[in-house]
Amino acid sequence: MTSGYDIVILGGGASGCVLANRLSRDPQRNVLLIEAGPVDRHPMIHMPKGVGKVLADPAHVWAYPVRAGEGDNRPPKPWLRGRVLGGSSSVNGMMYVRGQPADFDAIAEETSADWNWSQIGRVYREIEDHALGGGDGRGTRGMLGISLPPADNPAMEALIASGSAVGLAAVEDFNAPADRDRIGYCPQTIRDGRRQSAAAAFLKPALNRPNLTVRTGLTIDRILFDGTRAIGVEVRDANGIARIDGSRIIVSAGTFGSPAILERSGVGDANLLGALGIACVADRPEIGRNLREHCGLTLQWRLKPGTSRNAQYSGWRVLWNGLRYYLTRGGPLAIATFEVGAAFHTHPDAPRPNAQLLAVPHSLDRSKATMAMEPFPGMQMVVYPLRPRAIGEVHITSADPFVLPDATLDFFGDPRDRVELVDTVRAVRKLVAADPIAELVVEETRPGVQVEDDNQILDAYRDMGIPAYHAAGTCRMGSDAASVVDPLTRVRGVEGLHVVDLSIAPQIPSGNTFAPVVAMAWRAAELIDREGL
Repeated sequence: MTSGYDIVILGGGASGCVLANRLSRDPQRNVLLIEAGPVDRHPMIHMPKGVGKVLADPAHVWAYPVRAGEGDNRPPKPWLRGRVLGGSSSVNGMMYVRGQPADFDAIAEETSADWNWSQIGRVYREIEDHALGGGDGRGTRGMLGISLPPADNPAMEALIASGSAVGLAAVEDFNAPADRDRIGYCPQTIRDGRRQSAAAAFLKPALNRPNLTVRTGLTIDRILFDGTRAIGVEVRDANGIARIDGSRIIVSAGTFGSPAILERSGVGDANLLGALGIACVADRPEIGRNLREHCGLTLQWRLKPGTSRNAQYSGWRVLWNGLRYYLTRGGPLAIATFEVGAAFHTHPDAPRPNAQLLAVPHSLDRSKATMAMEPFPGMQMVVYPLRPRAIGEVHITSADPFVLPDATLDFFGDPRDRVELVDTVRAVRKLVAADPIAELVVEETRPGVQVEDDNQILDAYRDMGIPAYHAAGTCRMGSDAASVVDPLTRVRGVEGLHVVDLSIAPQIPSGNTFAPVVAMAWRAAELIDREGL
């Protein structure tokens, strides 16, 4: 195809778009970004409330099947990840949650001081253009537009007031860097009514640079090596197989895609590779291990009339709101998936908030085959513990790049996680039972008040729970020799090869993960520049 690239980035998701922007700032550096999916032209990508339509489109998502652990015989549930420029930031719920400062200090303890909150907090200030302005560590001159949902719904206002009644601090900025129990409107990656994906915020401003090339529709087959030095990549498209040469290769295909690419390339557990007929370049048994994820449960309540947006997303009103959106970029379709967030303790011994909820004043009719609102006013919340201890694995089962890797994760394998899953539901029910939100609630409809004892709540998670799409950790970064990548993101055991995405996080951040992914990719690019790599 071509040769002569200084850096080849494998994956055009959140981290890949940030890397492409930062690393192509040097005009002497020739950068190529490769994405398997299409350009982000689908109109529902850019309309915030169009996310459901995009997630249902297999042309724009990878559906990775993840099996439960031994003894939990529920069917596998797919982890949906973006397959489009912008990756999952083009199909996610647009929640902008930075994570807690202690998350990054903990990551720094396992890696190096380059990844502590002092550094990551500075990065956040550099990348943000926040509607709240400066203060509380926010940035106002960055490329990523951050806004807040409208404070115009009585149920959400009542929920925040009830949070104060049960001891949560009502905050203006949910991301203010203080590890305390809090509730408030959740920042969203929306600017002027349009989704701020990594492609929109970081890649688009760099596309006119002559030293940056973006190729879509190319599936990564494997990385090519000369001995143990990465020298290029083999890709596939409708025309067959092609080779691209590069001096430095950065894998940014996500928590499921990155370990799969490494293993297909001969970097992984030698026994696994040998069983699949793949020549081993570097025996790195930890690749694909340390899979971590939040286990979410969506609760729903029926509300009194005049408190919900269900009617705005149904019938003739949704058509009117669609027209309103395209004329003004405003209205109910310009709001992110959730509106109010809370972080809280489920037990007093936790050193910092250990659970999160995200709430929205609408509720889904789950008896329908396609997305529809319930025919009465409703509210829903997704809830989950923030730092689960359960650890899974993801590995390839074939050298064929079109066969998705196989993953296993038992959310219920650790008894401490089971306690936190139950206590999270009980804490949320206590919140909703407090006035003034209690005055607006008619009844809990999902899973329902009949689901009360510990085993019933755990079964609700098993039957109705979802992965939160925050998977992390499968190419663990560390200062120890067993880690997959070193603190400069270089893959151990080979040369000229990096991994930069959430797969390198040794621990899962406390909350939604788009913000940490962007910050970590920005920081990785700084380190690559600093070291002259």
